[in-house]
Amino acid sequence: MGRPRSPLLDTDRIAAAAMSAIDERGMFTMPGLARDLGVAVSSLYHHVSGRDQILEMVRGTLLNTQLSGIDDDAPWQETLRRWVCEYRDVFGSHPELVRLLTAQTVSNPGIVSLYDRISKLLEDNGFRVESILHVITLLDDFALGAALDMAAPDVVWDTSGLPADAPLARAAAAVPSGRQRADGAFELGLDIVIAGLERFRDAGLDTSRGAAGSGAGSSLGSDVESGMPTRR
Repeated sequence: MGRPRSPLLDTDRIAAAAMSAIDERGMFTMPGLARDLGVAVSSLYHHVSGRDQILEMVRGTLLNTQLSGIDDDAPWQETLRRWVCEYRDVFGSHPELVRLLTAQTVSNPGIVSLYDRISKLLEDNGFRVESILHVITLLDDFALGAALDMAAPDVVWDTSGLPADAPLARAAAAVPSGRQRADGAFELGLDIVIAGLERFRDAGLDTSRGAAGSGAGSSLGSDVESGMPTRR
């Protein structure tokens, strides 16, 4: 029997084709993906259950191969900093994926395992269990927002209509534009996030909200005296 004219279909090829389609068109459909791969739509369903599974395959392909993992021997601050930097770089190269992947449940086994490692890292280093998911969400939100900022235009704020001495005009003129601006904002933000997490952990702040106005289980009131803003 002769060899097939094209490589056999497998999940790696499907994930790679989906990623290319998302980068180029912002989305993919099963018929469109089949056309890109030169196969019938029914052939795709021999390998995957549908679009959601393909998106999770893409998530796994990106993060399992491009993140260095969790170093249990390094300080937790250093580990989280490296993870957020890598996370931003990965999605900064594929900004269209952010909208698609944040709209569905994380189910890729490798990624779930990665987040479990992060949860253990936080718990082992003194974060209360009820705060861990909030901390992870905060880190995700910051990294993904920073990834999208990498695709922002060189000039984010058009200050041409403002006086030259207007605060925003002076602020925009004081920093580089383009990627340098995005990198500077990211580095400042990450410093603030890590420092805030250190303070949060050391103070044992409670993330539960409880009854409105009760103040139960929260030490946020002490932030007023220290000059830290309270949540509204």
